[in-house]
Amino acid sequence: TLFPDYQKMLTNFKIFIYPPHPEDDVVPFTPPLSLFYTSLNNTAHFITLDPEEAHLFFLPFPPQSTRSLASVIQRIRTSYPFWDRSLGADHFYLSCRGVGQASIRNVVELKKNAVQISCFPTPAGDFIPHKDVSLPPPSTATFAPPLA
Repeated sequence: TLFPDYQKMLTNFKIFIYPPHPEDDVVPFTPPLSLFYTSLNNTAHFITLDPEEAHLFFLPFPPQSTRSLASVIQRIRTSYPFWDRSLGADHFYLSCRGVGQASIRNVVELKKNAVQISCFPTPAGDFIPHKDVSLPPPSTATFAPPLA
């Protein structure tokens, strides 16, 4: 019974990637975030441009201040209905340094509900074991220049 369900998931499972907003700070992605984002985009069969089809939602934000992060979540919350549907529980993001401690509602919901994919090793206190995922460190060959 597992194999047919797995095959069905491979054909039906969809992820919506929120597009960047013109007002967002232009901050370059860290190498692990860039590699993850590129890998996610290369799995075209999982990506959907229609958020109504999505099972999960990816928040592609670079490292930024807590206040900027709260603004990004607020913008998503007001532009799309999907955050409020689950308070972010069907959303995920990658953060190598964790999300700062803040009492801002949007950041609290992000930290409490959304799945954080953390770079290994995860800073103490920034990983919630029952919902977060640890990304293994990339091999040094991943970032090595090609041999001549």
